[in-house]
Amino acid sequence: MKTPKKPIGLIILDGFGYSDPGSGSPITPQTMPFFFSLLARYPWTTLAASGTAVGLPPGTPGNSAVGHFTLGSGRAIEQPLTEFSRLIHEHKLCSLAVIKKNFTMLAQSGKTLHILGLMSDGGAHSKLEFTTAIIACARRYGITSINVHAILDGRDVPQKSAPQFLEKIDAPVVTIQGRIYAMDRNQDKERLQHGYSVLVNDLNQPEQTWQNALETYYKQGFYDETIPPTQLSTRASIKPGDGIVFVNIRADRDREIYESLKNTHDLSFIVTGINYDNDPNAQTICKTPHADNTLGDYLEQHKIPLFTIAESEKYAHVTYFFNGGREAIRPDETRVIIPSDNPINFVESPAMKAPEITRALTHAVTNNTAEFYLVNYANADMVGHSGDLSATRAAVSILDHQLKQLCDLFMPLGGTLYITGDHGNAEDKSHHNPAHTTNPVYFLVVSEPPCDKKILSGMQTLADVKDVIIKNSFCRKIPLARGPQGAFGIFTYPNFHK
Repeated sequence: MKTPKKPIGLIILDGFGYSDPGSGSPITPQTMPFFFSLLARYPWTTLAASGTAVGLPPGTPGNSAVGHFTLGSGRAIEQPLTEFSRLIHEHKLCSLAVIKKNFTMLAQSGKTLHILGLMSDGGAHSKLEFTTAIIACARRYGITSINVHAILDGRDVPQKSAPQFLEKIDAPVVTIQGRIYAMDRNQDKERLQHGYSVLVNDLNQPEQTWQNALETYYKQGFYDETIPPTQLSTRASIKPGDGIVFVNIRADRDREIYESLKNTHDLSFIVTGINYDNDPNAQTICKTPHADNTLGDYLEQHKIPLFTIAESEKYAHVTYFFNGGREAIRPDETRVIIPSDNPINFVESPAMKAPEITRALTHAVTNNTAEFYLVNYANADMVGHSGDLSATRAAVSILDHQLKQLCDLFMPLGGTLYITGDHGNAEDKSHHNPAHTTNPVYFLVVSEPPCDKKILSGMQTLADVKDVIIKNSFCRKIPLARGPQGAFGIFTYPNFHK
């Protein structure tokens, strides 16, 4: 039998931010009595998880991709959202080689430019200014036929806010669809096919304005995220020789629709916000973020076995994003993915797959599978996106039960649990708010005996978590530098409750 290891766990409660429990937050001693008992016994602090702390523009809410990227890399690296915005504001977008070459060619051919992406200012996947800037570039190069295929949000922004964004688009909006279709990431072939069909087929749906279509759908009980794929124009479909620009700047929710278009249509070009499928020949507007010297790299170099688990909604975050933009499994790593359910929203299933994750993790720890355990619970974020206060309370209560089981599992083995969030969401459900927040997140260290509070001294952002784990749990000289702060400087975010 193997010598038992003292297990170390990084438990990421996705979308679990900090706010005053008296502010109406679902995260309270009543909904999470065990979690608050941990706060009373063990050292904790709060960490900035938005804006420049994670490589985003100032004041931009954090999200799961950049949060996990920053946690894993141990530093803030400029994200594509920041780069795209900077290209626009510095008047460099239209002169990019990828834009100049393709737009010049398309203008000469007289074919149509199709712009596809999430039309909101949520910031997790796109900004509306990306679409309006691409339209301006197209007109500058003489492209006269422009179609906008609007993916509606309702998750990172209020649920019926699409009109305030669509009315700012100075080009024909020829299709609309909720993001659960075109931005599926759970291999739901029926949803994907429905979303794909309105882009490429002539469906002979009656012409209508987006205003009329949304009014009808809202009356029927649909909100932006769930609007059925709808053609608004008889000239909507993508034809051979046309060009496409995807304005989204994350890969995880765009790969499926991108691959369908790339593999089935004879297009003039497809330009994407970043590289969606690691194709070295892909034409992109922004660089794909990459980081070396990640926490995973440290574990691999020191041959520390790693066990990684999440449900499919957040699996890319604990693998691709946490590893600095790399998907390859490590030699000493065990990965477990729990397939997520795929409801319209998670109001009716606030438990999601948390119990299954806990059972699988318990089995792994009991069988001495690894020394370091990387875990994501998606409940606070995915249920929080419903904006439903009651459902979010249920979701965080379920998380409380999981934390109790993990402490009962790790503590008798002399283990350590690092409990944190990746961005805010669940802590603010005022006015049915479904969006991420700019609030800080908890960072809590659970061990017996409790660790010295001094290990939290100086922690300010998610970027500080990596080195604290290495210093506190592995007691080795750190060979991996945190790296330069780059353009984001030294952070001076306030900390609480040290």
